[in-house]
Amino acid sequence: MNEAKPRYNFEINEEIGESDVKIEYVGPQIFPKIPLKPMLAAIFLLICGIVLTLMGFIEEFTNFEEPSRGIAFWVLGSLTLTPGLYFSIQFYRAYRAKTPAERMTVLRNIPDIN
Repeated sequence: MNEAKPRYNFEINEEIGESDVKIEYVGPQIFPKIPLKPMLAAIFLLICGIVLTLMGFIEEFTNFEEPSRGIAFWVLGSLTLTPGLYFSIQFYRAYRAKTPAERMTVLRNIPDIN
């Protein structure tokens, strides 16, 4: 196989009067894998949060004898929707990352599930 050897580009900026050196790695980029278990847990929390919030609205506006019944579903829905939405957005950001370093930065903030 003919593998491309990595090379480094060096750029020196002398316009400012300082010697800023920009080192850029040019070579094959290996993206880290997105962990499956935390992603599935985030999607599960997101779906449960949406369903519970919708059930809260349905209970609140259809059950006229006891209107406070939907509040329990709203509380549970918000408790599951908040982390589910946050981590789903983080996984989407990791998926759309342009560089492996950017993906690793996003994935470091997501806890592991053993």
